[in-house]
Amino acid sequence: NLVHETKTPLTLIQNYLGEYINKNGSAEELDIIKGSVDKLTTDVINLFDIERFSKGIDVYRHNKVSDFSEILKSSLPLFEYYCTKQNIKLRTSIEENIYLKADPYAINRIANNIIENAIKFTDEGGEIAISLTTKGDNIQFSVQDNGVGIPQSLQKKIFERNLKEFKNATQSNQL
Repeated sequence: NLVHETKTPLTLIQNYLGEYINKNGSAEELDIIKGSVDKLTTDVINLFDIERFSKGIDVYRHNKVSDFSEILKSSLPLFEYYCTKQNIKLRTSIEENIYLKADPYAINRIANNIIENAIKFTDEGGEIAISLTTKGDNIQFSVQDNGVGIPQSLQKKIFERNLKEFKNATQSNQL
């Protein structure tokens, strides 16, 4: 119920903001606000997905073709803003028209999580590089930073749910 009650005002904010931008034009600040509201709405929808997933209901449709390049590029203004506020240099190299067969929401969720963590664990004055390229039939998505890092022994476990060892390392700033 809480998730549903949160989504309703977010939808209203999105609608009014979109209408305002259509009538008066956009500006960098409005684009950042819109990106933040869109991300928050996506996060709320993700909470719905967790509930559905825990009940065994299929959440993603991986038979869709998604434009990975556009998914990343649409999130960049928000990340650029966060980096600027934290005095982190953000470099990007995103090849155009990289498509893959996967649910766009899943790709967005994974990419945003990785990038947000890079920002979170990079100190002021640090640097983050995001790249998306192809090599033959393979897609290479990379987020590199000069933050504290993840110990090699835990890198294969980062997507495991409730990993106690990973949480303990994070809380004690060992990452």
